[in-house]
Amino acid sequence: MKIFLPFITFATVFLFSCSNDDANNNITTGAISLTADDVGKIGAKVFKVVDTLPNTISPGTSGKDMVWNFKNLNSHYTDTLFFENPSSTPYSEYFPETDLCIVDKGTEIEYLYLTNTSQSLDVVGLAADFLGVGSLIPLEITKGINQLVFPSTFTDGYEGHWITDLTVDGSSLGVDSVRMKSHVERMYHIDAFGTVQLPDGVFDALRVKVDEEAKDSTWILVSDTWTLSDTATSKVTGYDWWTDDDTIGFPLVKMDVENGNVVEVEYIKRE
Repeated sequence: MKIFLPFITFATVFLFSCSNDDANNNITTGAISLTADDVGKIGAKVFKVVDTLPNTISPGTSGKDMVWNFKNLNSHYTDTLFFENPSSTPYSEYFPETDLCIVDKGTEIEYLYLTNTSQSLDVVGLAADFLGVGSLIPLEITKGINQLVFPSTFTDGYEGHWITDLTVDGSSLGVDSVRMKSHVERMYHIDAFGTVQLPDGVFDALRVKVDEEAKDSTWILVSDTWTLSDTATSKVTGYDWWTDDDTIGFPLVKMDVENGNVVEVEYIKRE
């Protein structure tokens, strides 16, 4: 079960530049440090822009004072992200301990519920159309996943994980019930810092390498008998670029990599 977690997907056929001595972009910076103040504030709004052709993109290498040139990205579609008080959203009763909700108003609306403290940014739950039938279902994450540990800076590393177990009515699929279980482990390593160049501007950033392993299973209930319908195990590597620019408040860029190929990338544009 693929869970919406701060974003993914971009790129077109262009020369990707990643260098710490770029002759045309001689920008040097010390590593920034991320704290809870760098997460989007309630009332903020940003745009999640997607370029859907990541054919020649690369995350580049790890290191200091890097320059990631993403200025030539295309915009194939855009979602709007709203940072809201959970109490003003329709599923707040399921996640009373949260203090931030990110509402993704794209082709399909999703609600992501988080806690943002001085120690960490954690995903507690979400509401999404998991069955693709047009109805949103709230899902509690049994063990919350750390998105960031605070403060974070270059060379830091930490672990994150989540467990979900969701049972829903399956009548729309011709069965009595559907149960979806997922167990995800993540290893985070801040392996680079430098500047990210986007169509919207230039940002100091930390790059977080994320290695993820997921084990999923789907069960169906028919006539009081549960049957294992599907299992899947996946290993992916992703890269998140975070900035301390408080007008962003969200991963600036995210890439997912499978078998050495970038498969999705997304980037943020301010209002």
